[in-house]
Amino acid sequence: MVRIKDKDLQKYFQAVKLKATHFYVLAVFLFFVFGSVSQAQNKGSNLSLADSVYYSVLDSLLNGIPEPALKMYDSVSGDAAFLRSGWIHYWAAADAMPLRDSSALKFVMDRFEITVDYYENSGRLLGFNRKMKRRFSFFLQGWLEDPVSGKVVRSVSVKKIKDDFIDAGNLSEIEKSPFRFTKGTMKTKSVWMRYIQPGILIGAVSAIVYLFFNVRT
Repeated sequence: MVRIKDKDLQKYFQAVKLKATHFYVLAVFLFFVFGSVSQAQNKGSNLSLADSVYYSVLDSLLNGIPEPALKMYDSVSGDAAFLRSGWIHYWAAADAMPLRDSSALKFVMDRFEITVDYYENSGRLLGFNRKMKRRFSFFLQGWLEDPVSGKVVRSVSVKKIKDDFIDAGNLSEIEKSPFRFTKGTMKTKSVWMRYIQPGILIGAVSAIVYLFFNVRT
């Protein structure tokens, strides 16, 4: 019967323990790296995204009814060119009911806002990828009005938020537009994103390098 020495047994379990630690650290490392790299593709410029969301909002509100008259208050005058251009393009392509008479509804817009915020992920901070999170927020408020009676037919308040990832290297192209709202803002990262998560990643990488050179079977 072969007798295993206590010293050899201790070395064996130490090696197994180190291998398990190696695997655990590698798993943590891969979780944070791949968790920070989105599989989403670049969705295009901020302006094209604004157009797309604007059309979808109009479609959800007005699909299947005659084209209303458009009225915009002074509060949206700064973005009137965008709103009016999108309105024209939408109705040029829309499959709406024909106008029946002169009492068509009036669509009044009194509040409009688009904001674009960017957030750096830890993978980009450590040089693993060039992706950056984009949060696109769209808000439109107003009402549908009967122009004859002046009564409000329907109140409108729509807010949409879309998150995706963009290539930070193409930011100048992504923001290219004559409209001010397509210029995004880099938001301050949380303590987790600024310090803790990158610290864990750096620690995991260091541990893997250490174990790679020191684990003995």
